[in-house]
Amino acid sequence: MRVAAFIRRVVTKKYLFTSTPLTVDELHKAETWWFKKVQSEMFSEVIAVLKKGKQLSNKHYLKPLNPFLDNEGLLRVGGRLSQSQLEFDSPHPLILHGKHRLTTLLVEHEHKRLCHAGPKLLLGTLQQC
Repeated sequence: MRVAAFIRRVVTKKYLFTSTPLTVDELHKAETWWFKKVQSEMFSEVIAVLKKGKQLSNKHYLKPLNPFLDNEGLLRVGGRLSQSQLEFDSPHPLILHGKHRLTTLLVEHEHKRLCHAGPKLLLGTLQQC
């Protein structure tokens, strides 16, 4: 994500080859860009349907998740927890395809960060991210 943030910095010509640290906003924009890219590759038909304001067919495998597009255009899980006091990301996690390389890299990174934790701890931590 940091590399993507540096590339975005250079492309937008905001800073040319400076060594100033990345800001939280720059990192957030880089993450958002990558997540949008993954979702558009793997869920383009779902995103198109939701952008039109329509519902997914009852046979679609994502239908039980009640997906919706947030204000940044990211595909998220909907549901009854939207009325809770939790932060927005907690009750509405991003939807990422399990077979995409970025998803695999994120899971591997978290697994290593947790010192090779078992599957239950890893899954619980990933669900909170």
